[in-house]
Amino acid sequence: MDKAPVKQNINLLQSGSQFFETLIKLIDEAREEIHFQTYIFEKDETGLSVSKALLKAAARGVKVHLLLDAYGSGKFPKDFMNEMREAGIQLKFYGPIFAKGRFHIGRRLHRKVIVFDGRKAIVGGINITNHYNDVNGKKAWLDFAVVVEDGVAYRLRAICIQRWRKKRFRRMP
Repeated sequence: MDKAPVKQNINLLQSGSQFFETLIKLIDEAREEIHFQTYIFEKDETGLSVSKALLKAAARGVKVHLLLDAYGSGKFPKDFMNEMREAGIQLKFYGPIFAKGRFHIGRRLHRKVIVFDGRKAIVGGINITNHYNDVNGKKAWLDFAVVVEDGVAYRLRAICIQRWRKKRFRRMP
């Protein structure tokens, strides 16, 4: 007999102020941990507002794990990085461009996943940059994300932890 579908609350977000207001609200509501994995995180108005929320979360005792792509976020300023680390944010870069004397460009972290306390998560295509936000009188680049809760968010948390720890993923059938 088939199992009844589990009710899942999913909310669609569009890039722009709607997305970033929701993101910052969820960061502000986090109490235990945030797993934040993204391709591009820039130090512009948008990146500063998100980092300010992450710094506040770390100050109230939330464990923040920030994983950025080494190429997509390659211009991430050292002072910005140091400020986050000094505040207790765990920050790593995925896929160094040069490693073991070789050039690596193929393995990138294109995911955009943010998990809050294993209870809520945002997943989609929106990077942390002014390009995806309504700032400076410019309309945001069009992209989407969804907010998921409960079981899906908990599974995304496990995937984020696995990537953070550099463990390989099993192939899905």
